[in-house]
Amino acid sequence: MISIILPVYNEEPILEKTLRRLNEQKGPYEVIVADGGSQDGGVAIARRYARTLSTPKGRAIQMNRAAQEAKGETLLFLHADSWLEGGALEAIEKTMQTQRVIGGCLTQKIESSHPFYRFLEASGSLRAKLLHLFYGDQGIFVRKEIFDKLGGYPPLPLLEDLGFSQRLRREGRTVILPKRVFTSARRWEKKGKLRTSLCNLAIILLYGFGAKPQKLARFYSDVR
Repeated sequence: MISIILPVYNEEPILEKTLRRLNEQKGPYEVIVADGGSQDGGVAIARRYARTLSTPKGRAIQMNRAAQEAKGETLLFLHADSWLEGGALEAIEKTMQTQRVIGGCLTQKIESSHPFYRFLEASGSLRAKLLHLFYGDQGIFVRKEIFDKLGGYPPLPLLEDLGFSQRLRREGRTVILPKRVFTSARRWEKKGKLRTSLCNLAIILLYGFGAKPQKLARFYSDVR
């Protein structure tokens, strides 16, 4: 079984749409929403569709807490504004039957027809294939036993997905599946496509040169 984990905070405008789409998936799975103290109506929505946990705020903290409660042999982490292509869960289940594979991600599709997003998708897929570094909005999945062995996501305010996938790739074989995870373009649209992408790139480069995520978090803002 797959445990789908969504960390949320004040996601009322988009959460019901996401959860309704998840409930259309086939196969044995559960959905766990880890709420980090939302002050909107998101918790009430989540409780109608999923098992809902109250946790301290912080994406890594929220995901780790939900993983502790998960019943599935495989964990799939999604953002609150992401949804799955039909058959995605079945593809993950089939892939995880191969014992050599310990995890991976899906192929990202950003919900916009603008050609700029096709470039972002292609560069993200190339990074995942060549470097085995995954972003959270690519739908990271992993064997629960491996997740537990690695201690879950590092307790960082930012870039916990890269920190985790760096450790994951050292543990065994990871893959990127052709099944798609669709992601809202809201962050790029609100802050500006080029500005948001350049800011993200600068953060990644600074992280690569040793900058602390705690300091880099000041330059990153979620859009809700």
